[in-house]
Amino acid sequence: MMMRFATLAAAAAATLALSGTATAKTGDELGQCLIANSSADVENAMKEMMIDAFTDDTEALQTSVVDFSIRMITLGVEACDLDVSLVQTPEVQIGIEQYGAYVGEKIMIEAMAKIGAAN
Repeated sequence: MMMRFATLAAAAAATLALSGTATAKTGDELGQCLIANSSADVENAMKEMMIDAFTDDTEALQTSVVDFSIRMITLGVEACDLDVSLVQTPEVQIGIEQYGAYVGEKIMIEAMAKIGAAN
């Protein structure tokens, strides 16, 4: 099931008190900026969220979704000049979804490499 990271991020954005001047970016520009500035912190939060989803731990998943979303939006604000008030706009949703897909794919590629090395 494909998660709509923008919806999750919108919930997280409501909990952030980040402000400042921000410039509008296209979805592709935001996605590329997030990818270029990706951090182990955000990627580890995605791993935890995936583990919680795979183990059907609903309570932990709710927490990890919020944690991942907050970290992702914080990255956007700090590294990409994201305006939190725009999180629910289609352009920002595109960028967030691109970044979520990138991180998820990166994690799965790394996991498959570890599985292959274990054989």
